[in-house]
Amino acid sequence: AENIKRYMSVSESVQMRFGLLVMSALMPSWLRARFLASPIFGLWRKWAALTSAEGLCKLLPGTDEATNRLRSYLSGLWLDAGAPPSRCSFFMQSAVMGGWQKLGEAYPRGGPQETALAMVEAVEQRGGAVFIRCPVESILRDPLTGAAIGVKLSSGDEVRAKRVVSALGYRATEKLLYGGVPGSDLVKTKQSMSFIMANIALKGTKEDLSISAANVWVQPATAKNHYDALEGEQEFFSNPLGCDISLVPAGVTFPSLKDLEDSSAKGGEDHTCQILVGGNYEWFEEHGPSDPDFDKTGARHAPPHVARKDQSGYDALKAKWEARMVEILTAWYPKTKGKVVFCDISTPLTLENYLRAEKGAGVGLDVTPARFVDPSEIAELDMRHPRVEGLWRAGQDYLMCGQVLSAASGIFCALRMLGPVAMLRFGCRAVR
Repeated sequence: AENIKRYMSVSESVQMRFGLLVMSALMPSWLRARFLASPIFGLWRKWAALTSAEGLCKLLPGTDEATNRLRSYLSGLWLDAGAPPSRCSFFMQSAVMGGWQKLGEAYPRGGPQETALAMVEAVEQRGGAVFIRCPVESILRDPLTGAAIGVKLSSGDEVRAKRVVSALGYRATEKLLYGGVPGSDLVKTKQSMSFIMANIALKGTKEDLSISAANVWVQPATAKNHYDALEGEQEFFSNPLGCDISLVPAGVTFPSLKDLEDSSAKGGEDHTCQILVGGNYEWFEEHGPSDPDFDKTGARHAPPHVARKDQSGYDALKAKWEARMVEILTAWYPKTKGKVVFCDISTPLTLENYLRAEKGAGVGLDVTPARFVDPSEIAELDMRHPRVEGLWRAGQDYLMCGQVLSAASGIFCALRMLGPVAMLRFGCRAVR
């Protein structure tokens, strides 16, 4: 009981400083560096410098089954953080666990696409233009000053601007600047873990299938490994297709039941399931695009699919993952057996293609300790590019992963660009 109280106390203290860390992104880089080096962040630097596994073992020591169960439960949402407990910063574990306890979850009415449509409408109402299926080929720079002055699209068109904002992520942005020239990548933090996802269609009512709107997060903790998810994680990543099905860490959700205004949620017989499993890019890397310039040929979101090296081998590998995903579904929802209409598998290569995510990284840069405590990493990831005037960066790599904070980074970036007076006005409007 005392160890649990200590965990909750430390977790609360770390989360409070996490809020300050987020707000400090509004500061100029030099001021933020001093703020994060101040005594108030001493406790943050101590605990954020540990991995989730190290922090949990320090606060909840022991190898008995009860302690293993507790650590497994507290780290149970690590898939949502995009990094396993052996790599993820302890603060991320406490923030994800504490955040869900306090705030719960939400789902946009009409589906996630409504968020994008609302943003497009807001941009166009204010005189902006939205280009779709038209990737940026490079960031244009002034030949004399080196400042960012616009972007060149894959269509060959150029869009000029006084300031450029990139939300592609750190490494994708640097490639647009320097074309992947060695030495241009100054961040030591590697890309995050990727994901394998199954999109499954089911036939039957929710009662027949015995499914609900609740998410299920499966930890690799069973009686066989004494409910030690930290050990189970290692076993899964060493043999993802061969380990026991109970050791596959997975998130299972049914999107068709999320929106209460949707006909399926009201009693329809067509349902969708998504299963998310953590994975490494290296498992699929040999099946990369056969055309090295595949990302310069225009639209990414239209047929045909990208031609891949050893396409038959890639298809066979996806078939193995399809069988594994369906096995996960029927293990946790036995009544879905025989009710699967189809199963479509996406891999880290899919993420790399459609999201332009370097190495298929599910949440961009990894949420490892150094990213949040190393002064040089923090400085390099400032929203204002440290070397290119007129270039700003927003998104998960410059603040934090997660839908809310990734979007919030756009607001923070805009406020940084507009200056302190605009920040004050925004703050006054927000608290009214």
